[in-house]
Amino acid sequence: MVQAMETPDPGRAPGPLDAAPAYRLYHVARMLRLNLLQTFARVDREITPEQWFVLYKLWERDGRAQSELSDRIFDDRPNITRIVNALQRAELVQRRDNDADGRQKLVYLTDEGKRLLAELAPLIKESRGDIFKGLTAAELDTLRRVIDKVESNLRELRDR
Repeated sequence: MVQAMETPDPGRAPGPLDAAPAYRLYHVARMLRLNLLQTFARVDREITPEQWFVLYKLWERDGRAQSELSDRIFDDRPNITRIVNALQRAELVQRRDNDADGRQKLVYLTDEGKRLLAELAPLIKESRGDIFKGLTAAELDTLRRVIDKVESNLRELRDR
């Protein structure tokens, strides 16, 4: 016997919000952000998660063009300028001329920026260990694949 599809009642929610995957992802992302801020506060550092990500990208490879530091998904060039300006005011990064292209400035970590990364990295690693405790390597791989698929789907929707 085939059941007929119920017509949704416009006066009622289709299901509990707490069970919706998109809401759960949003909620977890906010919790991760708060956890990072709490970690920074433990060492009395007032930086944002976005500033941390820029510093970390420079730690991976120092001397990048500012455009390389922006998130291509959101095309956040104005935001990256504000972030780099704030990091420069805090003396965590500096801009230098690009010897290969005089029109371009490259962003480098200062000694203070390197010290901050060395101070925060073990705390963040410890925190991430606590966050993901109990998950096997296979579960973490599955989590990455699922997140990659959701991100890919969102890019497709954005580009329509």
